[in-house]
Amino acid sequence: GSIPTTVIHLILQDGFNQPLSFIPPTVVCLYLHNIKYQLKPGSIPTTIKQLYLEDGFDQPLNFIQPKVRFLSLDNIKYQLKPSSIPTTVTHLMLQDGFNQPLNFIPPTVVCLYLNNIRYQLLPFSIPSTVIHLILEENFDQSLKFIPPTVKCLFLYNIKYQLIPGSIPNHLKSLGFDNGFSQHLTKGIIPDSIKLIVIGDVVYPLKPDSISNPDQTIYITHRYKYPKIKTFKYLC
Repeated sequence: GSIPTTVIHLILQDGFNQPLSFIPPTVVCLYLHNIKYQLKPGSIPTTIKQLYLEDGFDQPLNFIQPKVRFLSLDNIKYQLKPSSIPTTVTHLMLQDGFNQPLNFIPPTVVCLYLNNIRYQLLPFSIPSTVIHLILEENFDQSLKFIPPTVKCLFLYNIKYQLIPGSIPNHLKSLGFDNGFSQHLTKGIIPDSIKLIVIGDVVYPLKPDSISNPDQTIYITHRYKYPKIKTFKYLC
C-alpha cells in the first residue's frame, strides 16, 4: 500500500532498492541508510527539507535537491570532497563516528552541529563562515579548535570536562541545554561573553557561576531551578 499523507518522517533502511517516487509530499524529513537504489538528481521529492544520511551510506550527494536546508551525516562511507554538498545547505550535522576532514563544508553553512565524531578537530578545521556551533551529546574533544569567527556556542551533554579557559572568550553568546551535566563553577564561563542561555541542565547556576555583573542570562522554560537574584536576566 501507499504511505499515508500523515507521515512526515520516513526512514529507508539498508538494502532498500526501489525508486523514491512513492514518497508523498507531506514527508519533510528523510533518513537514508545504505540503500541499494542508485540515487540521482530528481530522486528525492522537492518537499524534503531535512535529510539524514546514515551509517554506511555510500553514494555521491549530487541527488540532494536545493530545498534541503538541513543535512545530517552519520558515519557514511562515501568520501566527501569540497563540491559534494550543495551550497543551499545552511545547517549541517556531523553525527557519531564521522571520520573525514571538514574541508568539504560549503561556505553557505552557518550552523554546524557536532556529535561524538571520530575526526580529530584542529584550529582551521571549521570554515570561517560557521557562526553557530552546537556541540552535542558525548562530544569529547578539546574546544581549542573553535575559530574566532564562531559567535554563538551551545553545549549539550558533552563528555569533555570543562575547566577555566576551555571555552573561548571571543563568543557573543553561550548556551547550555539538553542535559548539560557539569557544574558551572567559577571561571568556566568567560567574563567577556555578553549573553548566557540556560536551559535543561543537571546542575543549577551558582552565585559565582557568573562573575561579570554586565553579563545577561536568558533562562528557557526548561530550566527548573530558582533564579539567583544578583544576576541580570533578559526576561
